[in-house]
Amino acid sequence: VDYRFSKPFGDAEVICSFHSFEETPQNLENLMGKICNSYGSVAKMATMVRSWEDNRRLLSLLEKPWDKTIIVVGMGEIGQITRIVGPLRGSALTYASCGASSAPGQLSVHELKQIYKLERLSVDTRFIGILGQPVQHSRSPELHNCGFEALDINYVYLKFPAADLT
Repeated sequence: VDYRFSKPFGDAEVICSFHSFEETPQNLENLMGKICNSYGSVAKMATMVRSWEDNRRLLSLLEKPWDKTIIVVGMGEIGQITRIVGPLRGSALTYASCGASSAPGQLSVHELKQIYKLERLSVDTRFIGILGQPVQHSRSPELHNCGFEALDINYVYLKFPAADLT
């Protein structure tokens, strides 16, 4: 439920959320504080990621102590990494599609489980990957992550979309 309109729903647990399909706002900590102060047991923030700095700021929310359980999700191609790394850093869950995605950059259950091996990852997992633009077509995560699993190496191979290194 949008945090601005949240209210009790009987005995149901309520996720109070904020979504921005346009950008990652500058005032993330203040905004997460407002979401945490609204009714509900879980606070969720989902924003459109336009830069790696947006990813860093979203993931840094997971390092702070909050009064509630929180979920942080980055949308868009660049934000996909938050859907894999977020749960390892303290996001209560991630979202995946069973068919058509419901948000830009949303990965499928198949991708999270079979390609990125989400269930075998831990806080000790090391990240490596392919950097460039475009990278969405790359099959490297499939190949490398299967190899890491077969060899019991605690790495995950990710896509790092970036038009340049500046």
